[in-house]
Amino acid sequence: MIRKIYIFLFTLMLTVSAQQYQLISVSLTSPEDLQRIAALGIETEHAHFEKGESAVELFISTAEAELLRSSGITFRVLIEDWKQHFDARPAMTESEKSEQLAYSRGAYGVTGFGYGSMGGYYTFAEVVAQLDSMYAQFPNLITQRFSIGTSVEGRTIWAVKISDNPNLEEPEPRVLYDALIHAREPQAMATVIYYMYYLLENYNTNPEVKYLINNREMYFVPVVNPDGYEHNRITSSGGGGMWRKNRYAQGSTVYGVDLNRNYGYMWAYDNVGSSGTPSSETYRGPSAFSEPESRVIRDLAIAKGFKSYINYHSYNNSIIYPWGYTNALTPDSVQYRDYAAYMAKFNGYTYGTSYQTLAYNSNGTGRDWMYGEQTQKPKVFGFVFEVGGDGDGFWPSQSRIIPLAQQNIRPNLYLAWIAGGYPQLTNH
Repeated sequence: MIRKIYIFLFTLMLTVSAQQYQLISVSLTSPEDLQRIAALGIETEHAHFEKGESAVELFISTAEAELLRSSGITFRVLIEDWKQHFDARPAMTESEKSEQLAYSRGAYGVTGFGYGSMGGYYTFAEVVAQLDSMYAQFPNLITQRFSIGTSVEGRTIWAVKISDNPNLEEPEPRVLYDALIHAREPQAMATVIYYMYYLLENYNTNPEVKYLINNREMYFVPVVNPDGYEHNRITSSGGGGMWRKNRYAQGSTVYGVDLNRNYGYMWAYDNVGSSGTPSSETYRGPSAFSEPESRVIRDLAIAKGFKSYINYHSYNNSIIYPWGYTNALTPDSVQYRDYAAYMAKFNGYTYGTSYQTLAYNSNGTGRDWMYGEQTQKPKVFGFVFEVGGDGDGFWPSQSRIIPLAQQNIRPNLYLAWIAGGYPQLTNH
């Protein structure tokens, strides 16, 4: 009875009261300590190891802090109030913005990408406007935005295709890039939007870009979780919002499913790689593909038969590939390693499975489903990219938005090569 009361109070505190987020440091005595934290339903996939592996940094809510204390886990607070810390960061000056945009234009040929109104990031409405602007300028290379479905709260989830005959279905290898499955990771979206502009604006001057656009069909879903992202805009209009999940209402007080724990392959494999507790940041949902946001990506993948895929996240400076649900390796582990090693040459990221890179397993993820589900669709070489380091966090400063996106242009191009079955491309 006491335990039930505690769970109720914890759930109520987590979902009703305004949550303050902290950055903490937890001392580790063994590798199992991090799994012990994950088993409490606390998200550890962005854990940053310090002092070798003797301590780890985590973002947690005030309610999660109480949960750690009640479980006997001690920690040190590094940032007491994340939102206050975010709001106090210095903004870029107009001259700094101009200088960065000029470099983007000169070095990368990108002029369409700029700064949004939410801490430098585009809002959901601004993303939609960018997709419209791309089509207005390059109707011969990109489709109009099209709906692949709607979210829990009824918002449209938009996709586009970039190819030389965008409105035709051609027998060309197909690749998918998506982002913002987790609502507090806007750098993921910014990285995808920047790459789209790079493709469109360099088509007539860059032979490699022209070849790939002419010989691939590249699909983009820059905002998988519009409800969660809009929730962050509404509650933190200047950026820095920490809502992660979608906005599935579980009664009147508890909201959200972690969409990257809701995919069908090895869904609910265990309670460490995902949580069955609705208030948890890693709550997997009541059933596999219970959420419309994960279903639309599933249905798009089945319909289009993608060959390669990047699910963009932030942060951890890592390239992650299957398996996530177990420490075991896939039959294609050598190929995965070679692909990731090549891409890591250009962004400097670590690479491996989630356990190899994060000492943490995750089940019900998009990358595992893309690779593991091979009856309804072909095998897909799926990756997660965690953009930005521990100094960037979930909301990198405005000055970091464009540089972080530029780090991933070459890996994004390489993913399109992979879709065509190319081996290691040392000359591209």
